[in-house]
Amino acid sequence: MVPRSRVANLTASSFAGLIIGKKLQEWTRVHKELRLSQVLDMYFSESGIAGVRACKRAEEFPPLAPQGLLEEQTYAAAQVLGHLKSVASMTDQGLQRLVGQAVQHFGRYTDQRLFPAVLCRADLEESPSPAARRLEVAFAFDGSWTRGYTADFFA
Repeated sequence: MVPRSRVANLTASSFAGLIIGKKLQEWTRVHKELRLSQVLDMYFSESGIAGVRACKRAEEFPPLAPQGLLEEQTYAAAQVLGHLKSVASMTDQGLQRLVGQAVQHFGRYTDQRLFPAVLCRADLEESPSPAARRLEVAFAFDGSWTRGYTADFFA
């Protein structure tokens, strides 16, 4: 079983990836020479990038991934997994009900556990816990990118 802190770190990293991924095209349209290292540096800084910063991800996430979209994507993934594994048959209504429950549980988890754990610098000064200052970054990128483009992007 994966420890809760590891799950929270992976979930927080996923939010960062989603937020950056959704905003990156907009940012690179304005700043043509923007590098990933600069994006990450600005996103995790106190000033952020174009008003978007890691410590305010609770405000950025809902508009980028509304509950309807989460349910739609989770349902699609569940259908694919169900088809591939063919472990048990389930009606579409039953699957949709389970997906709805999972998305609601995820929403409660993020609201009650994950988002309150993200602190901005002003909050950190009041709670200087070393655990609050940890950062874990995982990269996943499109395998169709050329080696040169990828090297440029990560530079």
